[in-house]
Amino acid sequence: GAGVNVAVVDSGIDASHQEFAGRTIYGRNIAGSASGASEDENGHGTHVASTIAGGRSNSQTGAQARDGGSSASATMRGMAYDATLYSYKVDNNGDSTIEGISIDSSRASMYDFHVTDNIMVSNNSWGSGTVTDTTEAAERSRQPLTIAALRAAQNNGTAFVFAAGNNRGSEVSETGGLPYHISELVNEWLVVVAVDSAKTEPLYTQRCGVAAAFCVTAVGGGDNEVTNGVNGAYTGTNNGTNSQ
Repeated sequence: GAGVNVAVVDSGIDASHQEFAGRTIYGRNIAGSASGASEDENGHGTHVASTIAGGRSNSQTGAQARDGGSSASATMRGMAYDATLYSYKVDNNGDSTIEGISIDSSRASMYDFHVTDNIMVSNNSWGSGTVTDTTEAAERSRQPLTIAALRAAQNNGTAFVFAAGNNRGSEVSETGGLPYHISELVNEWLVVVAVDSAKTEPLYTQRCGVAAAFCVTAVGGGDNEVTNGVNGAYTGTNNGTNSQ
């Protein structure tokens, strides 16, 4: 991940967490949160960011970098630990509402920042609806500014990654499956379905369905989080001391 700017469009990233020790995390407070982009009241954004790029400080090399952080008790390492993280905080206060991108114009403005910040990978582990419950005409009518901003970012070098969704079912979310309807977005887009450690789709994940042409699988943990979960940074108190 060295030299790659990765935007985590989520609830923020707890920059004080030990999995990011010695790192500079850039950010944009999209939702206007009182705590700013470097805090995470919900914890989801920090968890996602650690999966992407946790466990490496600027001073770590070799086995230490692969060990999951500077602490001897650390138990994880991000997939691209040398990537440069950008916290695009779209949640205002840790609740389930994503206030910062609730309307077309605000989503478009957020994706416009991808061009400004030269974002190469945009991770979006959120979504709603089911891709087959909408149409191309409906999507182009509902979010023309967002579609234009997404395409502009792609033309600038951004690849978008979306979660398929955790509501079961045979189709990905409307959000993750957008290129099924908006074909010009398909080449720089992935939607990701979870598999467990046995490479089997757990019950919770939504499946590729009609989005199969741009859908992949990745380990996301099984249905029993205790026995078949995936290690990730844990926070929500913004004190940087929690980890799992």
